[in-house]
Amino acid sequence: DALAATTERVWRTVAERERVASTLSDAVRAGRAGSIRCVMAGEANFVTVRADDPAAVMDALAGSGVVARSLAGHPALSDGVRITVGQEHENDRVLAALTGAPTPATQTPATQTTQETP
Repeated sequence: DALAATTERVWRTVAERERVASTLSDAVRAGRAGSIRCVMAGEANFVTVRADDPAAVMDALAGSGVVARSLAGHPALSDGVRITVGQEHENDRVLAALTGAPTPATQTPATQTTQETP
């Protein structure tokens, strides 16, 4: 049924938006988010970040094949970058680009484990 499929897609997007915003916020607090100083999660399918160097954020995302929108022309958010929330694997690329966190696709078995094996 189309309504059920749409509802599921909306809930997946909401969950991914919350995951991306939360992970980026944690990285900001831990000092692992480059020049990003604030994460603004909204009610739509994107996350906005404010950065000391928004051009560096745009470059990091572009270098990972992620398209984002500079908010340089917005009078109140000239230091902002809008990042569209996509599917989980796409959002993993965003998080890797901005926090240096490995994505599941780039993790090796050694980096996936948390315990050493004898």
